[in-house]
Amino acid sequence: MATVFKSFITQVIKPGYFYIKPLLPRKGKLLLAADPKAFKSMLALNIAYSLCEGSLVMDTFPVSGPKRVLLIEQEVGPERLVQRLTDIHGERKGTKVLDNFWITSRDLDCRLDTKSGRGLIASHIEEAKPHVVIFDPLANFHHIDENSNSEMKVLLSELTQMQETYDFASIIIHHMGKTSEHRTLSSPERLRGAGVLFADVDTLAVIWKPDFRQRNNISIRFATRSPIDQDFLKLEFQEKEGTFKRV
Repeated sequence: MATVFKSFITQVIKPGYFYIKPLLPRKGKLLLAADPKAFKSMLALNIAYSLCEGSLVMDTFPVSGPKRVLLIEQEVGPERLVQRLTDIHGERKGTKVLDNFWITSRDLDCRLDTKSGRGLIASHIEEAKPHVVIFDPLANFHHIDENSNSEMKVLLSELTQMQETYDFASIIIHHMGKTSEHRTLSSPERLRGAGVLFADVDTLAVIWKPDFRQRNNISIRFATRSPIDQDFLKLEFQEKEGTFKRV
């Protein structure tokens, strides 16, 4: 139903509209994009942990209270995922995360491009009732041509419809393409796939290793629809603990 302007602008925005301010609003999308082996999945696990605890994300961005998070992981498998989470939890020692973090690993029938695959994802969502769902990595949730704007638009539309139906926000893990004369390490144009993906998300976080001699250091550049004070971060991965610190 349409609403007249004078009524529309008097609507009260509920507290906690941003799950991660200003990166991820309710029913929004945050895209973490990086080259292989640039710690994007480890960063996603730490973001999930912070959301569950209601603590600062990347020691920078506030969370509007503890959130329930569902991770649908399609890459490393349960054995390595258990080790990663054990390291993180051993260092961070949270309490709310124990009941707030829901995980499914290598359930390869979870797909965004098929009705049955979306139905399986929906069943996990109905069980976990998450505020945020993490898809890691996007490429493993479909068999479409990522360079096709029309196919990617349909895929993202299906995800948006699921978000509206089940009231969750998404964190999407994705790979970057190659650099070129006009595509630097931090360039959004390096995002692998159709331009519609960059246009659709609320925030793009481009992650890269500026110097491979310092193999645990990453840089992050944020492009977001909302005003942001800190659009660039440098983090150091703490290998033994599985966590990150600002540098």
